[in-house]
Amino acid sequence: MKIVINGMEIFGEDEAHGPQRFGVELVNALDEITAAHEVEIVLPREVVQKRDFSRLKNIDVVGLDYDLSKFKGRFRFSKFEFPRYVKKSGGIGCDLVLSFPLSHCDAVCVFDCIIKEHPEECVTFKSKLFRFKFLTFEKHCVKNAKLVITISEYSKKKIEELYHVPSQNIAVIGCAWQHIQKVEADAAILKHYDLKQKSYYFTAGVGIKRKNFEWIIAAARQNPKYLFVIAGANVKPLLEKLNVNLKNIVSVGYVTDEEYKALVENCKAYIQPSLEEGFGIPPLEAMGVGAEAIISKIPVFEEIYEDAVHYMNPYQYDNINMDKIMSTQTVPAQEILDKYSWKKSAQKLYSSISAICEK
Repeated sequence: MKIVINGMEIFGEDEAHGPQRFGVELVNALDEITAAHEVEIVLPREVVQKRDFSRLKNIDVVGLDYDLSKFKGRFRFSKFEFPRYVKKSGGIGCDLVLSFPLSHCDAVCVFDCIIKEHPEECVTFKSKLFRFKFLTFEKHCVKNAKLVITISEYSKKKIEELYHVPSQNIAVIGCAWQHIQKVEADAAILKHYDLKQKSYYFTAGVGIKRKNFEWIIAAARQNPKYLFVIAGANVKPLLEKLNVNLKNIVSVGYVTDEEYKALVENCKAYIQPSLEEGFGIPPLEAMGVGAEAIISKIPVFEEIYEDAVHYMNPYQYDNINMDKIMSTQTVPAQEILDKYSWKKSAQKLYSSISAICEK
């Protein structure tokens, strides 16, 4: 068995976030548990030359002669060039990062069904067109794949309902947190904003409506004695758009992984008031570096985090008392952290793909 993974959308970006993080960490973990030459990462040669893959000992990195500068180069590589290589090699085609190859995609990852279920988040013509194309490719791949990979039991149920995929054809491969341990915190950002240890609440990635930025603003307004630090390149424009000028909200803009770690490990608690998620890695990262977490009481979070976090009602925008939320009892974070690791996820991915080869 040879697993062939499309590396374009995994390693084609300088920073690994969200789906890319999932792909990068799974590849790293797969390299530790597979034999030499069992797995291939396929990329345009020019991307291979820009990245350092020396850490991979067992996985082969295949660089294809492909011109990314041509019209829609990245799109065409994932949709056509990658499946062409899979067919030629006779391998098992695997898409871990929503690139949706048009053929020979035996295992496809669908993180959640949020885009399908919530068209109201797409308000511009451009976003509506993106949604149409995304769902068209997603539906095609799900229909033709032998295995659908997702990240939580909650998302699995949604895929079963919306795409009518049999339960036995869906593998739940959870996210994890160990990657944050490899990051060296850059405490300079704390000095720059005069942030003291455990003196502020922290959140990041608030641009999308379902991330529920309004709750953070309401909490800051009703708890003026606490600082609320918010990371994200689009935070200041959002605050201006909403006409919010609160002294206890500190916008730190875009942050590096190193700055993010410094902010999260020194916060009073990480807040994620999402209305919906497929998994939600940041609270797990926060717990992994010793911070507490305040998150929405929604089904997927209850599945993942159980009793190790402080829950809040994401639809309650009045009478928000941070002291009351933080006073709720939690079990030790290690009970949840022990459940999730990239190695465990890689082992389940490998066994799930092996199973489809035996059918």
